[in-house]
Amino acid sequence: MTEEYIQQEAARYLREKKILFTHPPNGGYRSKKTGAAMKRAGTARGVPDLLIFTLPPVAIEIKTERGRLSAAAAPIRRGLSPKNQAQKRRPSQV
Repeated sequence: MTEEYIQQEAARYLREKKILFTHPPNGGYRSKKTGAAMKRAGTARGVPDLLIFTLPPVAIEIKTERGRLSAAAAPIRRGLSPKNQAQKRRPSQV
């Protein structure tokens, strides 16, 4: 099971439940010019894969069982309120 598949299934579920969310499109190839423009506009490395606009808001970083948190994501995670940090779950537990 890939991170892409898990994320697509999570997005499908959130849409089905009519929960407002977004996926910051930080991955993928960008030209240097586009990357610089995105950075000036506020795009940041390490932002979680899903931002869910509930009360309280929830941020989810999607990983497979072998996936690891990137060095860029670690400071973002530390900055989140501890009560908003989800526990590690296997895809079958979500």
